[in-house]
Amino acid sequence: MPFLLLSFPAGVLADRTSRRRLMVIAESIRAASLIAVLVLAASGALTLPLLAALGFIGAAGTVAYGVSAPSLIPALVNPDQLAAANGRLELARTAAFTGGPALGGVLVGWLGAAPAFAFAAALSICAVALFVGLKEPPRPKLPPRHFLLDLREGTGFVFRHTLLRPMLLTAVVFNTSLFVLMAVYVPYAVHHIGLSAGQIGITLATQGAGM
Repeated sequence: MPFLLLSFPAGVLADRTSRRRLMVIAESIRAASLIAVLVLAASGALTLPLLAALGFIGAAGTVAYGVSAPSLIPALVNPDQLAAANGRLELARTAAFTGGPALGGVLVGWLGAAPAFAFAAALSICAVALFVGLKEPPRPKLPPRHFLLDLREGTGFVFRHTLLRPMLLTAVVFNTSLFVLMAVYVPYAVHHIGLSAGQIGITLATQGAGM
């Protein structure tokens, strides 16, 4: 749901503000949501609605980061290096989709959920520290415009474009189907197939390898 609701607003922010700063804020939001889960779980106050709300907040940070990172690449590399830089970015993303679930499942099965969340939060904090030191070239100052006007124009452009429109519709169907599948798969794998946390992580890692 955050991807469907926030991608366009995050794109406007990435276009009008510092993308490095937006990445720092987005990763800080992800780290804060993970830390909040840890604190609430340790105090016995974590409930399913709170977990869902924190998951939404963390996913919102993911959306903002996912929009900002690719848009920053052209400002950091020469045009003839753009294809290689985008390839490395996608390779890193694929490695995360593949290695992340496997490592997370092993950590949950070996140490428990709390250390796994703590490890993820520590990685996010390290990422924030690295992003703070990133040098973003200055951009020409754009004339002031209303946020909603930019949002309407950007959305209209995507829906009118013959290539971007089917890409958007495909992404909507894919993301909705994927998250519905994930919501069903994990309980099914635990209660009906009898998979451990590590085994579930490995099966999710094969999905990342396919991506």
